[in-house]
Amino acid sequence: MNRTLTWSYGGGTQSIAIAILVGEGKLPRPEYIGIADTSREKSSTWKYHKEVIKPYLEGIGLEVDIIPHKPYAYVDLYSHKGKILMPMFTRTGMMRTFCSHQWKRYVLRRRMRELGYGPKNPVETWLGMSKDEFKRMKPSGVKWMEHTYPLIYEYPLERDECRQLVIDRGFPAPPKSSCWMCPHMSDAEWLEMRQDHPDDFEKAIKVEEELQKKEEVYLFWAGVSLRDVADVADDKWFDMVSSLRKRSSSKMDGQLAFDDFCDSGFCFV
Repeated sequence: MNRTLTWSYGGGTQSIAIAILVGEGKLPRPEYIGIADTSREKSSTWKYHKEVIKPYLEGIGLEVDIIPHKPYAYVDLYSHKGKILMPMFTRTGMMRTFCSHQWKRYVLRRRMRELGYGPKNPVETWLGMSKDEFKRMKPSGVKWMEHTYPLIYEYPLERDECRQLVIDRGFPAPPKSSCWMCPHMSDAEWLEMRQDHPDDFEKAIKVEEELQKKEEVYLFWAGVSLRDVADVADDKWFDMVSSLRKRSSSKMDGQLAFDDFCDSGFCFV
């Protein structure tokens, strides 16, 4: 079956490497490139896209379709049944992840159907997982869309190699993409966001406080509200984390590897 080549652009390290490889002719040119704007992506991701990747892609005749959260996402923080979609931490562990499907996978699919892709115009859709993340490969769930992985098969690279490729080509070091309230962030990422993007950190606090009106849930792995650690001195941050870990009853350690993260394939790339 002939399929049109499309690309689910994630805004992170691997996606930036793919953009460069397309520009160098080492990967083919997709007909369509789309990114779902969750309305909560880190500021660093959008800054890098606007200042670095957007001009680069425009220079080779390509552009990224930024798909707005509404009307393409039918739900936001809660499902239609009132269930929290994010993988929040509780006192006993971590909730399941539904946000990436509802905010990214389905949003991209709806937009592509609107543009004429579908059963009568099937597509091959790139996802940006690198070869060290092969366990995150998943089928699309619909026959008209086939997920493929250029950094695993066509041009195999690991995440660190992607980052080095970007730097070697003279681009700034790429940011790690994720939403600013993603519970999968490590201790270091929370600290970095608080230091470099305090507005994002404050927005995360407000989302957490909104969710806590209904349930005892946390964005931070240790079962501690972000508001309670917002003023911890930078040089005391990891001492605080270590202390929390020693007395935490949670099995989550806040430093999970990407293989243990959400496996939808649409985040962190």
